[in-house]
Amino acid sequence: MTELLGVSTRPRRARRIALVAAIGILAVIAARSWIRLPPTRPRLPDPNGSDDLARAGSMIRGDWPNKGAVADADPAALRPFVQANRPALDLVRVGLGRESVSPLEDSEAGLGRQFERQVLLKYAARLLIAEGLVAEADGRAGDASRSYLDSLSVGQATTQGGMLTDAQLGWVLQKRAVDRLRKLRDHLPAGDLKATIRAIEAIDRRRVAPDAVVKRWERWYRGAFRPVQRIVLQCGGTEATERLNQQFQARKAHDAAGRALRFLMVELSIHASHGEKGAWPRSVADLVPAYLASVPIDPSTGRPLDYPANPSGELSDDLGSVARPDGEVVPRP
Repeated sequence: MTELLGVSTRPRRARRIALVAAIGILAVIAARSWIRLPPTRPRLPDPNGSDDLARAGSMIRGDWPNKGAVADADPAALRPFVQANRPALDLVRVGLGRESVSPLEDSEAGLGRQFERQVLLKYAARLLIAEGLVAEADGRAGDASRSYLDSLSVGQATTQGGMLTDAQLGWVLQKRAVDRLRKLRDHLPAGDLKATIRAIEAIDRRRVAPDAVVKRWERWYRGAFRPVQRIVLQCGGTEATERLNQQFQARKAHDAAGRALRFLMVELSIHASHGEKGAWPRSVADLVPAYLASVPIDPSTGRPLDYPANPSGELSDDLGSVARPDGEVVPRP
């Protein structure tokens, strides 16, 4: 009848089809809004050195001397504690010989496990520092250096995988090991000194970039929030603010730890050069290639490390007492 009256039904059918399609699309969006998309998880090696390090931390027995402040503990109290935990130290070194990646967690329970892992890794690094302090007290500077380098490596392993807090903890652990190696400097024989410099360079080459840390956060973010939640966070500016915070915090911690590590490399090289030649070098480039593979880059500036010279234009191994020719005293990183 509608055809006879000159009224076509095709526009109505088209509108109905469009309406059904729109309803279908909205249904899909609504369904996805209630589904938490799993994050793109990093590949975990098998066996995973990070698991060994955490297991070693859980194996530590007995009360920590001086309530865990091992740097100020009596070596006589540290010695039996270290000896009793020799199996944990052995497992730490097994883990350091393997690829390490911390798991990426995206649930409340998972974040709890992540925190527990961080505590255990901190214990493993602390036990290595305690071992080094005992070696120092016994006059075994070379052994102490190797313990501190292993603690530095635990810090490096902690930055692999996981979240920003994992990376921040790893860089803090590295800074503590750097402080111990600096204090050990004057007691290291020439051969151990050069071996220490090469080991630090090798660790430095494996440093995690801040952008990699931010990408891990983005993976976690995709899995921790549903699409509709992410849209709300994005529209409110929360997502952009948190991304900027992740970038800032990662860059700040990364640069501070990297700068301290590279200043130590140069400082040890200056010390070794002066010990062998009896004269202070006049530039960091003078230390290449005998002591350094290349001139380190300052991560905070992107330029060659500006190690301060004294008023005579020489590089000293004591930044605490060195002033630039213009009188500015540059503090040790």
